[in-house]
Amino acid sequence: MKTTNILSIAALSLLMLSTTACGDSSKKSENNEVKETKINPNVPQSVPEYSKSDTITVKGKLYTYEFKFLNDKQSPVITNSEGYKYYDNYVELTIYKGKTDEVEFTHTFNANSFKQYIPENIQTQSSLVGFNFNYMELGKNDKFHFIAVVGDPDETTDIAYSIAIDINPDYSISTRIVNNVDTEPISNDMNVDPDENDA
Repeated sequence: MKTTNILSIAALSLLMLSTTACGDSSKKSENNEVKETKINPNVPQSVPEYSKSDTITVKGKLYTYEFKFLNDKQSPVITNSEGYKYYDNYVELTIYKGKTDEVEFTHTFNANSFKQYIPENIQTQSSLVGFNFNYMELGKNDKFHFIAVVGDPDETTDIAYSIAIDINPDYSISTRIVNNVDTEPISNDMNVDPDENDA
């Protein structure tokens, strides 16, 4: 299985905008001197939380999806290959009917949801590090398409696996590993309401 560079994925999708990288970091003081600050390897770090919502047409019907990417401080922390500790993360996905607050579907994803795609020797060092709409599948309005990224939470590494999540109109879920990822919107067609007239 091919790894995918976290940084290239995260740059456009806020998947890995971590404000706390492991290892040495530096800060400029008032007199422009660079002072090194060491991260305590015994204190768990966390990736920033974020949320997103948008409308999408599937099989000619309009839906609104919303997801929240959240730190999981209740589960055991993970220790990456460099020995730094991180909180794991999870995603709460909700799909609503049209532009209403009528819930059609909810599901929670975490790293364990994609365990079968992660090599066994790095499963305990990996976490869910990103989630977004899958813009590679934007022209396909047959299902709901999302992307999850599981890997080393250190933003300077390139150990990450991208998993496509396909949710059918009956809300059954299928997943698959993918090598090509596009997290940048390439069209506005996804949020066109098929019931609205062009008057």
